[in-house]
Amino acid sequence: MDEEFLNYSRKLRDKSISYGIPSIDEEEGFILYSIVYTYSLLNSNHLVIVDAGAGIGYSTLWLGKALIDSGCNICLVEAVEKNKAFAEQIPGNVKKHGLEGLPLTIVAGDAVEYVMNKDAESIDILFVDIEKNRYPKILEESYYKMKKKGFIIFHNALFPPPPRRLYELIREYGLKHTIIPTTAGLLVIHKS
Repeated sequence: MDEEFLNYSRKLRDKSISYGIPSIDEEEGFILYSIVYTYSLLNSNHLVIVDAGAGIGYSTLWLGKALIDSGCNICLVEAVEKNKAFAEQIPGNVKKHGLEGLPLTIVAGDAVEYVMNKDAESIDILFVDIEKNRYPKILEESYYKMKKKGFIIFHNALFPPPPRRLYELIREYGLKHTIIPTTAGLLVIHKS
């Protein structure tokens, strides 16, 4: 990871916080990067990564960096943000520092509705950082939209904790999962 990218990512996170956008921290950025980078190396083509609740693009930046660094072919990041003013900033915030060629789709809209309208088995990795009370609904809507061997990653697995219904659904669907104990926690779900 080059110093120029890290310095820029820190400035973008500070900007995000200044707007009052809850954000992943740098450690969680590295974890997202690692998951996407490794997944991309193992599944090198035609990947679709969805950032649900993208804010102004801080998490999108980490997801995109992983795809670019892995050399992924025909890969796409779809950033979904309900606040139109924030969504409009994403391309300018993300397409810098080696990510200029990143295929990026920006959607100003509701993340749950967006996922609901995706084709079956069309998402490789879904990163979710929306209102916690909507976590169970997006899991229900995304279950059939995820490719086999895909990942759903929820921010705030520990603080503030998601609704109990989310874990009930994970058990009902028989999904493998773990929590990475960052300050807020990342719930990583694997669809086998």
